[in-house]
Amino acid sequence: MSRLRDVVKIGRSFVILLIVAAFLVILDAYARERFSPNLMIPSAHFELSGIEKEKAEEVLQQLESNYDRIGHDLKIHPATKIRVYVYTNRWAYGRATGNWTAGGNPEGPGIIHLLWNGKNTGQNAVHEFAHTVTLRLLIDQAPQPLDPVEFDKKFATLPVWLWEAVALYEANQAHNPLLFQYMSNGKYPSLQELNHRSKGAKIYDVGFTLVEFIEYKWGHDRLIQLLLKY
Repeated sequence: MSRLRDVVKIGRSFVILLIVAAFLVILDAYARERFSPNLMIPSAHFELSGIEKEKAEEVLQQLESNYDRIGHDLKIHPATKIRVYVYTNRWAYGRATGNWTAGGNPEGPGIIHLLWNGKNTGQNAVHEFAHTVTLRLLIDQAPQPLDPVEFDKKFATLPVWLWEAVALYEANQAHNPLLFQYMSNGKYPSLQELNHRSKGAKIYDVGFTLVEFIEYKWGHDRLIQLLLKY
């Protein structure tokens, strides 16, 4: 009888393992889907996949309406065609990008990965587009011939607060700083604190205001200099 119970337990465990394995295989296949070219919905400067056409066109419209302006602001011509991959769940986004916490990220100057976020997706797409233009600016100004490994090392020294603040500003993701209790209480974050996304992600609260102040105090050219000087 004891041996029979052991066999039943092993059988149940085996079935559970098969179910879990099948579930993981399905999720993995879904997450690894890289959107074949015939699913890409094009606009003048972008190609987008991952969501239905009506939603895709809304996001593309926001991107196109900011394409020339952001290029002008950052004094560099954006990539002529940028691919935007939208993921409708975090598992797919995380598996494709290796990033399990962010809602979007650029892959060089010509690719954007974006987690679907309802009505905010278009503005988030503009934020990530601003990152791609910033990258293009930095690559364009790097010594030639460009060594990708050396560039990556140098790029890693760019302050997080500056990288995110510029994108927030260009995407018009503005917040009244005094609406945040730590600001209204006078507990202003240091730049060192803003350099760490893990410490309350406060850069996303005040990044727009930082760039607004820099431009007001020292002018737009100094903002570009900050980027180019890392």
